[in-house]
Amino acid sequence: MPIPIIETYPNNTNSADLTMIGKGNNGKDYAIKTVGDVNGYVPCSEVFCYELAMRLGIGTPDYTILELDGGELAFGSVWEGGVFDLQSDLKILQILTGHTQIAGLADSAIRAVLPQRSPDPLPVPNRKQWHLRGMANPG
Repeated sequence: MPIPIIETYPNNTNSADLTMIGKGNNGKDYAIKTVGDVNGYVPCSEVFCYELAMRLGIGTPDYTILELDGGELAFGSVWEGGVFDLQSDLKILQILTGHTQIAGLADSAIRAVLPQRSPDPLPVPNRKQWHLRGMANPG
């Protein structure tokens, strides 16, 4: 049974395919995707991706079918409060990775905060490391 949406408001988070957020008659807020968004396939692809993520054990918010004014059905995922914080975290990450420049902030200050990276992201253990891990050396 679709959940009726009693109030809608535009999304201002610069999402590519989320244009509307709404409140259901159950008191929950929802990110609303309709067939009028982008190419018309957004609700279908959202259901597919949510179901796939759940089966793979990837955490996703609950979703449901919503009923908008006029009887139009839409995909709705529960709007979680931490979503707004994510935008701030992304901005911080852009600053720390050098994608956003801040006047007066030296590169050395950013490097001091970031962990040192290995030139090889997946180093191959040597014979002693295999032994210490209790594994047979594959090579």
